[in-house]
Amino acid sequence: MLGLANKSARQKFNDGILTTFGKLDALDIEKMDGRPDQLVINLMKYYGWSSADAQHKVNQFMRRISSSSL
Repeated sequence: MLGLANKSARQKFNDGILTTFGKLDALDIEKMDGRPDQLVINLMKYYGWSSADAQHKVNQFMRRISSSSL
């Protein structure tokens, strides 16, 4: 999956991660560089979620940040 091309969208993604997924830190977020597929991998790693659960959480997260102003 491609990363978020728009710098503003990437910043919104990064800010949202900080407030939504507390086990991820700034270095994790920097490495993800706006890539939702990398967020799935990190959620599986830090939260112990299955791939399906992590993907579901990312889908919810992406819908939330796309419909709100964080």
